[in-house]
Amino acid sequence: MKNLETFNWNDIRTSLERSLGKKDMQGWIEAIDLRMQKMRIELGDYESLPKIARIEQESGFLGIYTKGAQSARARQMLDDIVREVERSCESCGNAAQAQKIGSYIRTLCCHCYNRVLRDPLKENDGYGTRLYLDIAESYPDLVSDNCTSLRPAVGRGWLNSLDRCLQEMERAVFEADLPTGTVQVSDVKAKYGRISVGYHRHHECVDLAEAGLELDTSKTCAICGHFGDRRRGKGGAYPACDYCSSQKFDLSGGSTDGREARYSHPASLNNVPVPTGPELMTYHLGPLVTKIAAEFTDWHPITIIDQLLSHDPAEKGRNLVDLVRDKDEAALYRVLAALRR
Repeated sequence: MKNLETFNWNDIRTSLERSLGKKDMQGWIEAIDLRMQKMRIELGDYESLPKIARIEQESGFLGIYTKGAQSARARQMLDDIVREVERSCESCGNAAQAQKIGSYIRTLCCHCYNRVLRDPLKENDGYGTRLYLDIAESYPDLVSDNCTSLRPAVGRGWLNSLDRCLQEMERAVFEADLPTGTVQVSDVKAKYGRISVGYHRHHECVDLAEAGLELDTSKTCAICGHFGDRRRGKGGAYPACDYCSSQKFDLSGGSTDGREARYSHPASLNNVPVPTGPELMTYHLGPLVTKIAAEFTDWHPITIIDQLLSHDPAEKGRNLVDLVRDKDEAALYRVLAALRR
């Protein structure tokens, strides 16, 4: 950010734009401008106004630096400005909080967060989150010896939180001086809008890490990873932010676990209807999955993909695509029975 040699109290907005920049900072500029206008009126005398050296956005937080001695009232008012503005979106002024986006920490609401992530001029990975996590590959000490692959069956918006939790679990086992294999994760999935971790073997030393994971994901969108904004459905917390919900989900009816959320299939530009998830499954995987595909009728496409690619420890780490490839009809019937339960 550029430093201000002199903050002009007679032209606050221009001074703020010079300091913070005009692009993507209008939410904060408008909020600070309004509060400083009130501050100027209340303090009255120009000599009573604080001498501001610079104003910066630093890692998602607002910094207002002064020079010289300031009155107690002026310092309090500046502190109030910082505290109030930091709870709003930098770009639009909506309610927000600081969070990591790509290589930066910014304070953005879910709508501006997704807009920035999808900016083609920025080098983003599309979601600002991990795209892939195999627990057996990254944390072999937290799975059984015969587990070669374990993919969590959750949206990738939760993968960063899960990765941090697994690191804490691994450290907790080490610090407790327990032998390798004391804690063995069997599966990770979304259940009733919350993340659920299953175990082959469990030890109380990882309970705190798991509790932190549940708390973290309870405030995180399972699709895009935006923190602090989750849609509220009829049955409780819905695992998507307002932006992702408005783009993909119809919250009327269905459960709140993201698996039965309804998806509106738009027509393409040539008015040819977009095929449904079950139709695509049957087309690409063949008639063996016809009955299984029917169970996915009201599922969201992202959840269908997760289900197809998630490795099932009960089937020797194979996913649904592997079962079709192996023509394992007995295993496919077990999957169908599990879906119908």
